[in-house]
Amino acid sequence: IAADDPRSRGADEGGRSANVRVPSQPRPTRRDLLARVGVLARQSPAKRSGPPALDLFAEAGAEAADGMADLVPAGQLRELDVPERVAAELEILGFEVSQHVMTFYADLLAGLGVVPSAELAGQENGELILVAGAKVATQTPAVRSGQRIIFASLDDAAGLVDLAFFESVQDRCAARLFGSWLLIVRGRVRRAGAGPMAVTVNATECWDLPALEEIRLARGMAAVRAAMAAGDVGPGTYQAIMARSASDAADFTGPDDAAGEPEKPAPVPAAASKETIENPYGLTAMIRDQGWIARFVLIVMLIMSMGSWYIIFTKLWEQHKMLQSAEGVDDGFWTAGSIKAGAAALDEGSAFRYIAESGLKSSEHHEGTLVEQIDRHTWISMSVSRAVENIQSRLSDGLAFLATVGSTAPFVGLFGTVWGIYGALTQIGIAGQASIDKVAGPVGEALIMTALGLAVAVPAVMGYNWLVRRNKTVMEKVRAFSGDLHNVLLAGKR
Repeated sequence: IAADDPRSRGADEGGRSANVRVPSQPRPTRRDLLARVGVLARQSPAKRSGPPALDLFAEAGAEAADGMADLVPAGQLRELDVPERVAAELEILGFEVSQHVMTFYADLLAGLGVVPSAELAGQENGELILVAGAKVATQTPAVRSGQRIIFASLDDAAGLVDLAFFESVQDRCAARLFGSWLLIVRGRVRRAGAGPMAVTVNATECWDLPALEEIRLARGMAAVRAAMAAGDVGPGTYQAIMARSASDAADFTGPDDAAGEPEKPAPVPAAASKETIENPYGLTAMIRDQGWIARFVLIVMLIMSMGSWYIIFTKLWEQHKMLQSAEGVDDGFWTAGSIKAGAAALDEGSAFRYIAESGLKSSEHHEGTLVEQIDRHTWISMSVSRAVENIQSRLSDGLAFLATVGSTAPFVGLFGTVWGIYGALTQIGIAGQASIDKVAGPVGEALIMTALGLAVAVPAVMGYNWLVRRNKTVMEKVRAFSGDLHNVLLAGKR
């Protein structure tokens, strides 16, 4: 204070004594303290009289006893603003104290309609939403089938948001998920009960939050939505966009135009089309992710199904040909002059021709030491009956396979279901996630085996019953023909 300043005089105008004001020392700012810490760290042990220390508890107005006031005078560095203070806290402490880091992005989050964690309980199951926050945890638990699911948690200053990244989205999300700290994530709500802790967001896309904030500050919310629609927004995206814009301007804008025309605002992007979410469960995922036992069960059921349909179609064709041959017996056989001529008139390979030839052969050849002991009537009856039984045996071929498939296929499918549920529950136990979305998907996928078993068994059972009924109709015609032929042969007609 100047010497002629009245405030420095020892007496006032009335002669009364007054205390002399001593100027107080300014309090060091946070920048001063950080600078003093840096100086202290760089000092050599020879220049220090004792262990390195800072006097942080000096009384107001007094000079600190650590001798740093001369090296870094207090008050010469401005105080840290809020963003700088939070950045320093994060760098030194590893967490923010003054203010949550997400509050700096409030305008961006409000413009995008991001749902805070406190409002997740009011969202509908399956609804597509945006969430944001600071990444606080990621887990990639081992899964028995080899499928990789990334679980993550975001802190948005109001609470935690639990996320699940399935393999179908990891190719476009994994790099940003592990490479960024602040994220915006789009996903579908999966509810496993009441309250915000029972809600998980199945992620479909994610973006780097600071990169989107840079785009918003430079170009506005329309550019942010366009960048999100383009997909890949990670650290450094804003610089890439600016470099690409500068390159485009140099290619398509002349020097005069660039200097004279104002920059046109970026067009508002069209509304994004409805996103298609890939189902992480289903038959394809089951074949891809399940072990060799599940694949073996599928192969067994495939063989059963193919064999059943092959037998059904071949037997239907065989029965159709026999019924056609039965219709030609009256016109081609019984109107002939002899049994030999009638047999020749029948179709080659026909069951009726086979019976006629067997009966004719037995009536013409009745010799041999053992055969001669049987009378001719019995010998012809035995030959015709044997031919009829051979035809019936041929018609019954494959029916046992259909019966076996119809009775065992549901249990084969049930075995696959039990094995799939065992694997799903094992994966849930390893992941530690017992919510409905973690249970319903794998268990529902395992039930596909039971459905496949029924799909194999039902056609086999229905085909078996249908073929047996048609065989009965065919055999009635065969037996009628064999009886008439037997009587003709006994009458001596050849």
